[in-house]
Amino acid sequence: MPAEDTMKFSEDPKTGRRFASIVTPKVRTIARNQFDCQSLEGAQLENQPTRSESCTGDHWDERLFYPEALSGVISPTANIMSALTLGLMEDSGWYMANYTMSRVSPWGLGSGCEFIDQKCIQSYTDGETFIPEYSKGFFCNSAQEKGCSSELTHKMACTVIDYEFYVPQRLPADQFQYFPLEPSKGGPRQADFCPVYGSTYNQQDSAQLDCTNSENGKTFTSAFNIYR
Repeated sequence: MPAEDTMKFSEDPKTGRRFASIVTPKVRTIARNQFDCQSLEGAQLENQPTRSESCTGDHWDERLFYPEALSGVISPTANIMSALTLGLMEDSGWYMANYTMSRVSPWGLGSGCEFIDQKCIQSYTDGETFIPEYSKGFFCNSAQEKGCSSELTHKMACTVIDYEFYVPQRLPADQFQYFPLEPSKGGPRQADFCPVYGSTYNQQDSAQLDCTNSENGKTFTSAFNIYR
């Protein structure tokens, strides 16, 4: 296993979930600045299984670094080579990074420690869900909802999956339950079941939903929630 000044295991005090983080100097600094969370120890690795033989995540954590090129799922719209991945390569001692070739990821940018520490979706006492302030523009709670893709380049629909219809059936675990009235529902597994704007709609492919396509605004503006 790597030394503790390279990779460190931690446990979420609220869920008991164990996870690994890369804690090398550049990675830690970039992760802290990305979220404006200076107490962050490092950049978390994927906590959901990526390969059967994996003892730690093989990718950046999908929930925290959704559009990153080295996250666990290829985005249907674009993938960002951010300073985080270049920082990891430089911290290895084998590379000198050219950071002008990286892009700033808008995912969770400046959202504070709550984006990392709190649930992506909250619920009222009656079980109805709502999007907390730190999640707005990133996470969603209705399949009818439209918004910006994770890298703000495409118009996408909210990805809400009903896992009751999966075979074999694997419902979201208790710590990943965000819909008290519909416990079989959630977002993509790799994103800790947090719903994100990641689905196409109206029988269009992702290229047709590109924000640089001037035809988009003529038809779908009324159904689109502008990122704020």
